[in-house]
Amino acid sequence: TTLLAWGSIAFIGIAHGVPLDKNAKTISVVALSICLLIYYITQFCSSSCSYLCNRSESANIYNYMERIFYTPMYKRMHIQCYHYEMRTSTYRDSNGNTQIRTEQVRVNTYSNYEHYYYLSWRDISGKFDLDLSGGMEQQERAFVKLHLKLFMRLAEDGTATDFEYQKASFIARNHRDLYYDFSETLVLDGHKEHILVKVTDYDPPCFSSFWFILFTLLTFAEFYKLHMDKYTIVQNFDIVKIVSSRFDLNAPQYIQEYITLTPCIVYMGPVSYTHLRAHETDSYLVCRLLLEKKKKKKK
Repeated sequence: TTLLAWGSIAFIGIAHGVPLDKNAKTISVVALSICLLIYYITQFCSSSCSYLCNRSESANIYNYMERIFYTPMYKRMHIQCYHYEMRTSTYRDSNGNTQIRTEQVRVNTYSNYEHYYYLSWRDISGKFDLDLSGGMEQQERAFVKLHLKLFMRLAEDGTATDFEYQKASFIARNHRDLYYDFSETLVLDGHKEHILVKVTDYDPPCFSSFWFILFTLLTFAEFYKLHMDKYTIVQNFDIVKIVSSRFDLNAPQYIQEYITLTPCIVYMGPVSYTHLRAHETDSYLVCRLLLEKKKKKKK
């Protein structure tokens, strides 16, 4: 997209200096301006922009993850019904003659959403801690690009059967036209897929959304992304919820089964000693490793 943008700017500049007829010059400018617009949309919808818009301090990310572990996940069904129509319109060609154009267009007529029903859920994401092993020993690595992906597991075959029945029932009740598109989306309130976590006291130069926007408008976004990579490491973490439509997954017999997958939040920081505290809820066990700074007094 960057080369496309540069090519658009160069071609527009050349087109103004080349003797072309008015219509040809207008078409070239409009077409290449659209290419430039596509470049801007691509960059502003990129993960780099998303990271910069979701910056967080390391102390805040642990509270955020705890809220995410306590929040239930849903799978949402969506149906969009539609049909096709042939439509006729008139237009004038380059010679000024009136022409008739017939085209097939899609007409959306009805849509609806619905969540799958389940009886109980548990979070089985496992231990979470900021991975500082990817070069954080270098002072300039000041941020972690935290990529949080969502997954839903079904506890047993009976739940899978129930979900298939709910899907078939939903489609049957909402299929109100010749064709339909069906999709499923995982929904977790408060979830952000990309978070930029500050993990050191070092402040890199020109590291903010303002600079990203400026470089993007100048069509140098790819160079700014290289600048970002110099000061960041990437960490992926899967947020996994298991659901059941037939059993209570928080019953005592299931706690032991999933005990090794219970969320465990490990607090990391520049400290000299640690203190461990844990508490158990009805849904899962949350472990916190609290780090405290030891004060050194000079005599």
